[in-house]
Amino acid sequence: MRLTLFVLLVVVGVSGLAVAIPTTPGPEAERLEQAELEARMIRVAGTLIASSAPAERAAGLLLAEQAKLWQTKEQPLLSEAEFVEDLHGLIEEADSALTRALLAQLCRMTDRVVDCRRRGLDEAIVALDGAELLARLHLTEPGDLMRARDVMVSAEHLAPRHTDFAMTVLDGIDAQTDAPSTRAQMAALALAPITLPPLSPIADLCQQRADNDAALDQACERLLNAMMDRGDNLLLTALASNLTAQRAEAAGDTLAVARHDSWKAELLEFSGCAGAVGMESLAAEEPRLIREFLRRWERGGEASALAFLATQAGLDCGLPPPPPARADAQR
Repeated sequence: MRLTLFVLLVVVGVSGLAVAIPTTPGPEAERLEQAELEARMIRVAGTLIASSAPAERAAGLLLAEQAKLWQTKEQPLLSEAEFVEDLHGLIEEADSALTRALLAQLCRMTDRVVDCRRRGLDEAIVALDGAELLARLHLTEPGDLMRARDVMVSAEHLAPRHTDFAMTVLDGIDAQTDAPSTRAQMAALALAPITLPPLSPIADLCQQRADNDAALDQACERLLNAMMDRGDNLLLTALASNLTAQRAEAAGDTLAVARHDSWKAELLEFSGCAGAVGMESLAAEEPRLIREFLRRWERGGEASALAFLATQAGLDCGLPPPPPARADAQR
C-alpha cells in the first residue's frame, strides 16, 4: 500500500498511541471531506459502543478514544465518568481473548494501567488466556522493566491480533446507513497498528544476552523465535531479526549476523515492490479488497496479504524468504 495515501503515526513503548486516518493536504473541499470522514468514524464508534457484544463495545471505546487525537470538532461520545463506568464494566464481563486484549490497549492508551490491573484485567488475561504476552505488555507502565521482565518470563504464548480491531471497525462501518466509503474503509485499515504492543521493553530486555538472568535469556530466545516463526507482522518479525542479530553479534556468531542482514535486504526489496501498490484506488474499484486483504493477513501473514494486493495491481513481488530462525528450524 502506498504510504503517501495515508500517514500512520505509531508511538510504541509510551503510554499513548496515535494513528492518523487517511489524509491528503489540499483545498477546502478536501478539508471538508476529511472532517466528514472523522465524523463518520465517530458515528461508527457510537454504533460499536451501543452493541451488546463486549468485543465490539471495547473496540468502540478504543475508537472513540482515538477520535480525541484527531483534529475534530465533534463532541466526545462519552463523558469521563461514562467512559470509566463502561471500562470497568467491560473488564468484569470480558468474555474473549480479543475483548481483554482491546481493553488492555485501551487502558494503556488512557493511562489507566494501574487502575485496570487493580480491577483484575491482568489476572483475567493470565487465568483465561494463558498469560498471553502482548496483551499483558499493554498493562505494563512505561519504563517498568521489572514488570516487563516478569511478564516475558511468565508468558505462555504469543497471540498478535493485527486484524481483529480493523475488522471490527469495518463491521461498524457496514452497519451505518451512509453510502459505502472507500476512505472510511481505508481509515479502518489504517487503525490496524493500534493493537501493536509497546515494543521498547522487548528491545531493552532482549537486545543482548542476560548472562545473570537465565530465565529472562530463555524468555527472550523463546519470544524472538516465536515472533520470527509466526511471521504474521513484518514490523514484529523485523524487530525480532534485528534483536537476534545483535545477540548473535555479541556472541561472536558472524555467520548468523550475515544471514539476518541478507534477509533484511530481501525484506526491504519486497517492501519496496509491495509499497508501490495504490491500495485506495484498487479498493475504490473493488470494495471487497480491504476485507480480503485483512483475511489473507489473518490466515497467512502480512507478507502474503501484501503479495496478494500486488497481484491485484498487476505486480509480481513474490514473497520474502523466511527469516533465518525459521529457516534453521526447518532443517
